[in-house]
Amino acid sequence: MAHPVVHFEIAGVDGERSVAFYRDAFGWEIQGAACNAEEGGISGGVMQTRDDIPCYVVTYPSTDDREGSLRRAGSWVARPSCCLWRSLGFGFFSISRDPSGNIIGLWRE
Repeated sequence: MAHPVVHFEIAGVDGERSVAFYRDAFGWEIQGAACNAEEGGISGGVMQTRDDIPCYVVTYPSTDDREGSLRRAGSWVARPSCCLWRSLGFGFFSISRDPSGNIIGLWRE
């Protein structure tokens, strides 16, 4: 896979219940909101949304060319991407949408 998924986020209206679900159903080790990768998996987060944000699931494919990736993704969707890249201390990301309107993130270390 040229741009593998390297991070995910799952956000729901009841963060504690979401964490409990993924721990119980799949045995995920979640500390706070952080879900650390085990062998063959990817790290991510399970958290509560804010009142003004609906529930969501985001996958973050990796990219070395953020501008090119955003341009190619933007050619597929009617509404523009949110091109805000934020440093998380270990990488940068941007949020966009796929042709169906699903949220997708782009990740660069």
